[in-house]
Amino acid sequence: MWLNRDGSLPTLTSNLYARLLGPNATVEERRQYYARTLAAKTEFWRAKRKCAGVLHFCGLGYCRPDGQTSDNFTDVQNLVFEPNFFRYVRDSFAPVGVMLDFWGTEATAGEKKNLRVAVINDLDAVWSGTVRLRLLKGATVLAEQTKPLTIPALGEAEVHFELIPPSVTADCTLEAALVKKGEPPVCSLRDVHIEPRRPNLALGRPAKASSEARNELGFFPAQLAVDGKGDTRWSSRFGDDGWLAVDLGAGKTVSGVELVWEAAFAAAYVIETSADGTEWKEVARNPNGNGGTEQLKFAPVTTQWIRIRALKRATGFGISLWEFRVTGEDAATQTKKNL
Repeated sequence: MWLNRDGSLPTLTSNLYARLLGPNATVEERRQYYARTLAAKTEFWRAKRKCAGVLHFCGLGYCRPDGQTSDNFTDVQNLVFEPNFFRYVRDSFAPVGVMLDFWGTEATAGEKKNLRVAVINDLDAVWSGTVRLRLLKGATVLAEQTKPLTIPALGEAEVHFELIPPSVTADCTLEAALVKKGEPPVCSLRDVHIEPRRPNLALGRPAKASSEARNELGFFPAQLAVDGKGDTRWSSRFGDDGWLAVDLGAGKTVSGVELVWEAAFAAAYVIETSADGTEWKEVARNPNGNGGTEQLKFAPVTTQWIRIRALKRATGFGISLWEFRVTGEDAATQTKKNL
């Protein structure tokens, strides 16, 4: 995710930011995304207590558009950090660190989220204060909860919150903060898009896949793509032609899908339906997948099975979905409308 000193793209990341932020992303947007992501990664590794340290290259000594370079100083001679880097990454290295254990990008209004906040104390003294969870829309606080916490020297702790997002459609920020009188708060931030509740015909339905990855990170079965949780995912094994299929039950009229991709997305794919889970018919195609959250609409069709089938991988991994959502109506509802 490196950037040059002026925010331009080195050869290593020339295509990365176009995929993540779009081809017209500004320097400021790149710098903020880079800093926020780097902070989250740092929090993750610190909170695990399974590594001896977390190091970061703040500068690689030179900056040119035709090389693999990175620099988080805007003024190297005077050691002035790029403001986003200083603001976000600084907190991730705080002596008493905090990690909001949320890795999805979306939440549904009115749908409860169980959120874990990990706290790690690298001081040789007890820390006492408050753990605060906020949902923010810009500077406006939409929801807030606090819990007291005392953590021993060189210790670690967990605090759990239940959050029900309000009925808004907005880009928001989840903030977990350590608050202590006389000290600035230490924050862990995650971007999240709040959407109104929409019927998802695939939610909790039986699912199967071409393959299910199992590795040192865990097991990623097909069912995790339809569990309604934005931080669990299905992943295929590394290879081409990966697919995920869901049994909707009899009499479902579908008219679209929403795909919430993990980093391993499909560069090209089709949506297919089937009456029996064996013979498939294509109903939609996307030859230019961009990852992130993608929505495809198509003419309503009544089906029992629906699947996504990759035609081309975007990465050297397989394909992986946080969520596979299906929109439409029960056949009975559609029949009533037609009458």
